[in-house]
Amino acid sequence: MITKLSISLPISLEEYARHRVRTGGYGSISEYFRELIRIDERLSKMERARKLNSRDAAPPTEIDRIRYGRR
Repeated sequence: MITKLSISLPISLEEYARHRVRTGGYGSISEYFRELIRIDERLSKMERARKLNSRDAAPPTEIDRIRYGRR
C-alpha cells in the first residue's frame, strides 16, 4: 500500500533535493526521500544493535559522527 505524505521544506532544501534527483540517479523526489528514509532506518537499526551489544560507554562510532556530528 502506498500513501501520500506532504512535507514543508525551506527553498534551499527543496533546491538541493531537486539537484540530487537530477545528478544522483533518482527518478523523482519521492524516490530520493524513500532512499533517505531507508538509510535512516538502517542506521537506527545499527545503532540499536550497537547499544544492545555494548553496556560500556563506547567511543563514538561512524554512525554517531554522521548522525550527531560528533568527532
